Amino acid sequence: MISEERQKRLDAALAAARQSGGQAAVSRLMDELFKEQGHHDRLLKAASDAALKSAPPDMPRIRDRDMGVGFGLVSCGVTYVFETDEGLARAQALELTDWIAGATRRELLARDFPADVVDVLSVRFTTHEVIVREAGGDYHVYFQ
Repeated sequence: MISEERQKRLDAALAAARQSGGQAAVSRLMDELFKEQGHHDRLLKAASDAALKSAPPDMPRIRDRDMGVGFGLVSCGVTYVFETDEGLARAQALELTDWIAGATRRELLARDFPADVVDVLSVRFTTHEVIVREAGGDYHVYFQ
């Protein structure tokens, strides 16, 4: 999900950089954004790790996850990959998907992740079985 306010600020910053210093200013801004993105990627991974560690014992096995943060924090999301369709269905029935989404958001806030981004954080769920059916088990293809 994209934060429209953050997108507007990013567009304005790029326009200002172009006007004030041309390509060199744009390059400096892009370098800053790349560093910021890396920092927030690490925070998202740490928050997701902490949420998974604190999961209730009846949480079905989460095999993997795909996550990422866009330049300028205009997008941010995590997809938790349950091992089986049955496990995901069980987690949904027990409201454990709501729990892991909430825990991820709480962990992000505890790490001083911007609250406006946490508010629009995309938390999704799929299964390894879906990835096998839809992409032959190729996670890269499935998540692109």
